Amino acid sequence: MGSFWAFEYVASFICLFVVVLLTLVYLRDRNKIHSTRLRADSWTPTVTIIIPAYNEAEYIAGCIKSVLALDYPKDKLEIIVVDDGSTDNTAAVARSFCKKNPHLKVWSKPNSGKADSMNQAIARAKGELVACLDADSYASPYSLRRMLMHFDGDDVAAVASAVKIRRARNIVEEVQRIEYFYYLFSRRILNALNCVTVTPGPFSVFRREVMLKIGGFDRTSLVEDQEIALRLQKMGYRINSSLDTDIYTEIPHNFFELMKQRTRWQRGGFWNAMKYLDLIHPKYGDLGLIVLPFVVVGYMLFIGGLLVFADSVLNRSPYEEMVGWQSFFLGLGPTQMLVLIWFMFAFSWFIFGVRPMFKEEKIGIPSIVLFLFLSPIFSAIFWFSAAYTEIRTGGRFAW
Repeated sequence: MGSFWAFEYVASFICLFVVVLLTLVYLRDRNKIHSTRLRADSWTPTVTIIIPAYNEAEYIAGCIKSVLALDYPKDKLEIIVVDDGSTDNTAAVARSFCKKNPHLKVWSKPNSGKADSMNQAIARAKGELVACLDADSYASPYSLRRMLMHFDGDDVAAVASAVKIRRARNIVEEVQRIEYFYYLFSRRILNALNCVTVTPGPFSVFRREVMLKIGGFDRTSLVEDQEIALRLQKMGYRINSSLDTDIYTEIPHNFFELMKQRTRWQRGGFWNAMKYLDLIHPKYGDLGLIVLPFVVVGYMLFIGGLLVFADSVLNRSPYEEMVGWQSFFLGLGPTQMLVLIWFMFAFSWFIFGVRPMFKEEKIGIPSIVLFLFLSPIFSAIFWFSAAYTEIRTGGRFAW
């Protein structure tokens, strides 16, 4: 198994290289990354907001209210709620808003999945732009106008939003709240490199003409919002991020709900990475030279880590047998060093980057430490769950 240990060293070096590189990018562009200044723009195209919904009776009213409150000309706004065969009263709740809002449409269809629901709505939409908003998410009044400001060229096919969590009521939700801020900070760094790997489902805006041209969302993908981002860039389009936009989303309330969500994300992310391996090429810029190779190495590192762990369990020395599980902490191998280095860099990013960027969000030191401690543990569990689910289901998926 010595070759597996060698793999761990190589993979750890690559991960360390990328972490240091992103830190240097942040130090170079920190003024731009922290800036929230917007350019003036009077462009007001017709926009269709699509809300795909499956059994979202609990949240759909709040979602629709947030869209109706958008600071945007109502005569240029079309809202389509797609009830994808819900078994609750999602459609009835949505239709209760139609009488006073003629630009709101609700139609029901047999269940066929989120991607297909959005594709059918895009085909019927009248807007020059189409925005996809998850039914359990809420747009801030200024969100659409700010996002339109980032369509700064004809080659920009989509603009992604900044997704946040309004409040946390337990430890699992607090870990997610801090995680979302951490990802937003990371996305600001990636945005400086023109690398956008996902157009978040809670709210993203697309050029309708481009979406029709490329065939819409992939119905076979577990994470269609990531797949579409990679496909658009493969076809030569740009994606911008509106990180000054506030979109709030509901989150899993307990660990088992979170594991179900992240299992799907891990499975979908893996297959998207395999599908777009050809994006790892200099012609795709930093996306192809830095970000995607790092993602692939991350998957390989996980697999290699499992093999190294198996080796350490099956081929333990007499001393390790005597000391027991504590022997794992008596030597610093590549895996332990990688975790330690990640912790140091991540904590520094929180203190010098995330907290100053989100001053109003009350990100405390205890919450940061809690996130840094639990995040790797959660991630490992989600990976095991994803691998088991992939084998058990043979790749089948649903909402």
